[in-house]
Amino acid sequence: MTHDELHAAKTDGHMDTYSVRDGCILICPVKVPGAGVYMGDMHAQQGNGEIAGHATDVSGETELTVEVIKWLTQDGPVLLQNWTTCRQWRDR
Repeated sequence: MTHDELHAAKTDGHMDTYSVRDGCILICPVKVPGAGVYMGDMHAQQGNGEIAGHATDVSGETELTVEVIKWLTQDGPVLLQNWTTCRQWRDR
């Protein structure tokens, strides 16, 4: 893969933000055939990004549901925060 091809295929990368948490929905573009999902580097505490160059890494478990939305095109990730709360309010 050339540098230009790699740059064109980048989607989200390293998403160190405290907003990615229980109940949120993260929509990420898929730009290469056979793409996969990678998760890791779970943090117990941090700000938005690792501004100080570090965070408290911990082990943990997560549950993930993956859906493919073929008609959706976008350049980068979209994070829907507090989606569980929104859904509970909508379903009242």
